Amino acid sequence: MTRPISHQWRLVEQRWWYAVLAVVVLAIATAGCSGARHHAAASEAGTGSSPAQQAQPSGSQPVGAPPLPIAPGDGALVAVDARTGRQLWRTPVPMASVSAPVTGRGLVVVAGTRDCNDPHLSVVAVNAKTGQPTWQRSVAADNPCSFTPPLRLAEDVVVVGGPDPDVGGGVAKPGNACDHPVAVNSAATGLDLATGSPRWQAPAAAGRILAASAGTVIADSASPGCLVGLNPATGQIRWTVAPPVIPFDLHTGGNIAVGQGEDGPSLAAIGLDCGTGKTRWTTAVPEGDNAGPVEAGDAAAVATSEQGPNITLTALATATGRQLWHDSIQANQVWTTIGPGIVVITRFSHPVDHATIESRDPRTGVRRWQSGDIGGVGSPVTDGATIVTYSQRDARGFGTADGHQLWKVPGSYDAAAVTTDAAYLAQSKPPKNPPGGDG
Repeated sequence: MTRPISHQWRLVEQRWWYAVLAVVVLAIATAGCSGARHHAAASEAGTGSSPAQQAQPSGSQPVGAPPLPIAPGDGALVAVDARTGRQLWRTPVPMASVSAPVTGRGLVVVAGTRDCNDPHLSVVAVNAKTGQPTWQRSVAADNPCSFTPPLRLAEDVVVVGGPDPDVGGGVAKPGNACDHPVAVNSAATGLDLATGSPRWQAPAAAGRILAASAGTVIADSASPGCLVGLNPATGQIRWTVAPPVIPFDLHTGGNIAVGQGEDGPSLAAIGLDCGTGKTRWTTAVPEGDNAGPVEAGDAAAVATSEQGPNITLTALATATGRQLWHDSIQANQVWTTIGPGIVVITRFSHPVDHATIESRDPRTGVRRWQSGDIGGVGSPVTDGATIVTYSQRDARGFGTADGHQLWKVPGSYDAAAVTTDAAYLAQSKPPKNPPGGDG
């Protein structure tokens, strides 16, 4: 008696599935035995580790490691979508005060401290997409609670710590040969961005770090009135110069470092070649009761000075120092932020917790738009597509094309960074022994 063809095929299928099932069971059993042998070998080896694990630097957290231990009252990094404000992740960081974040190579890096009397900074890198801690390092720093966080990024090297960033490098003297060093308590450290491993410590001739770019780290010299340029890969000195104007600080745009300082009885902006330290140009800028930092971009640099009830803005071509535009605006205080193709002006007026932001063309100074009152904010950050402001009440995102508010995130924030994909917001709480505090 013959069976129907369909029934024969069902028997074939059943036998085929039985065979597959047997193979799967055998594979699982084999894997289990292999895992047991591996576990036994690891047990016999005690605390032994693989070569890749052994290569991890001391004090660093390898990728995929458990979250770092977090003490109560520490700070946090919060990532939100740059276009919508939707929270992507929130990661505690093991310090109370935190610096402005820096981003690169898929990581977000912050530095801070739990205790302002401890002459060290904790530096932590987290994965930019997941917030997972990647590595942690402690470095020496003269003033860990400085208002100006000593954290810079030079391509794939994080430059952090060192002498007090709120103390200048001295006064230039005619004929200064840059050979009269002043002792510093600690040296800046260059950390590998990917692993946190120390690459170098700044030489004794280098003081506080002023600026960093892909090719050069610029510092005050330990000799007053001089500047030094360091190789970001090795920390070795590339050049030492005594420029005609000693800048209060420096910002880099392209291959030029731009700063503002005293040129005898007047003020001047100065442009230095980052590769050689040579002075490309000096340009006189209006004097005032207070001179703000010069913000520099690839196309333009903007110097500010306070003159009575007005703030004067002077925009210079980064490459040549030629004046591009000049404006005087009524405000108690003005902050400038430069991103690709945009200058963001933050204008503070009475009462002091009220501010507006406006967008200007870097080359012409033409105002593209101005926001309404957005309350008290910290200095905005921009990547050229999104502007992010932050305050003790919230953080907000604005589109650079028309100033339209994209999102608002409640919370207290002290610093921010923004990229094409995300805004990274730093939260902190008062550390122990704050300057002028009760501890």
